[in-house]
Amino acid sequence: MKRMFLMGFLLLCSLALLFGEEEKAQIPTEKKIALPIVLNLIPGFGIGSFTQGDSLGGAICLVGDLVGGGLMVFGVFGTFGYLAAETASFTTFEGEWDFKLAQTAIMTGMVIFLATKTFGIIRPIWYGTSYNWKLREGRISVHPDIQYSPSAGEGRVSPGIRLTFRWN
Repeated sequence: MKRMFLMGFLLLCSLALLFGEEEKAQIPTEKKIALPIVLNLIPGFGIGSFTQGDSLGGAICLVGDLVGGGLMVFGVFGTFGYLAAETASFTTFEGEWDFKLAQTAIMTGMVIFLATKTFGIIRPIWYGTSYNWKLREGRISVHPDIQYSPSAGEGRVSPGIRLTFRWN
């Protein structure tokens, strides 16, 4: 009977250690800033913000890159269509190509695209810094503790309470 209680106690302790390790692994860590900036610039589409955990910044970068890039592509195809219509006669296409609309689409697309890229540089810095600041504020904790003094002798506790501040 004692063995069963001992085995149950050891099993309970080992399960508590396992769950304690899982809980320790879920402690949030600080956000990195450099990689999200590079990922927002080179592949674009808000990938850096999404990997950092910033859904709003990633969505803004994604929509801005798609709209700006789409307008630039539309303008380039409109320009080529205008040039092709002016130099050769197409019997399959009866419409008119508007060169001014194509130029406006390219310029608007470039402005949106460059604004999104600038936002993609600034947003990970701002988001990571504010997240890390809030995380550091939440980690300050005060723990009352009994102070053991080696000068009081072996096994003796000196009177007094020590407060320890722990920064993780």
